[in-house]
Amino acid sequence: MFIHSSRRGFTLIETLVTIAIFGTVIVAAGDLLRVIFASTTTNPAALNAVDQAQSAASLFVNQVRDGSYGNDGSFPLNQASTSQIIFFSPFGSSDPTTMYRYRYFISTSTLYEGVTVPSGSPLSYNTANEKLSALVRLRSVCLPAPCTADAARRSGDPKR
Repeated sequence: MFIHSSRRGFTLIETLVTIAIFGTVIVAAGDLLRVIFASTTTNPAALNAVDQAQSAASLFVNQVRDGSYGNDGSFPLNQASTSQIIFFSPFGSSDPTTMYRYRYFISTSTLYEGVTVPSGSPLSYNTANEKLSALVRLRSVCLPAPCTADAARRSGDPKR
């Protein structure tokens, strides 16, 4: 004789395992949503900083590519150090024979660009007429060595 078992439904163990798996998925999804919505406030600031850095780098590269001898006979790359670089380029000039003196330097955790237009006869560069513009605020200034926590503290960056 066959005992006919009309077993329908799930056992208690199957139900508990299913609830545990479902609970884990819900907790993971909730945590992911929390992280996504929490980072939306910081993401635009990070993207803005990246955009500023890309813009400054693109401007710098274009100016260096056009580098040429200065109107006073200076070499195209006048000076390069750990905190500044000075070169001559016609980039941005309406006259391709006029070489602007560009100076990029770091001061108080900010990258600046200084532009000096030659004047006088013969043309010379009066650095007192240099026009400065701040390009990018840097998070930490640890040049040229790799950044360490001590170097970041000395540069005034509280986040490192």
